[in-house]
Amino acid sequence: MPNFSTPQEQGAVCFAGARGKPSHPYVIPASEPGFPFADKWEETPRKRANFYKWLVALKNDLQTLLALEGQDRVYKFISDKFGERVTKALFENMGASMKKEFDSGKVRISKAGTIGSVGVLASHGHTFYGS
Repeated sequence: MPNFSTPQEQGAVCFAGARGKPSHPYVIPASEPGFPFADKWEETPRKRANFYKWLVALKNDLQTLLALEGQDRVYKFISDKFGERVTKALFENMGASMKKEFDSGKVRISKAGTIGSVGVLASHGHTFYGS
């Protein structure tokens, strides 16, 4: 059974107990699944510190993103972090996905006018002219 610990100073949850070291985090980067780079932290302590700085920054960015209201603010925030090309592609994909959900009738509208997966009125495909 994995042992999850929370280092107080970083506020991050890490997988611990790897390789017989109860306090040693085992971090596997998605770009190289076979390479546990946390093993290098003993040789170069600044790599550990930099990882936790990045993790705290990521947590803060995600909290900020979740608190934003309005697509324009979300778009600007993501664009500032990842660039215009990535953000534009993300929003185009989201728009296409939302259109597909509406056109398939999976999106419903409640009597109060809220849009979601439950409601009294199913969405349906339509044209600019309403037909």
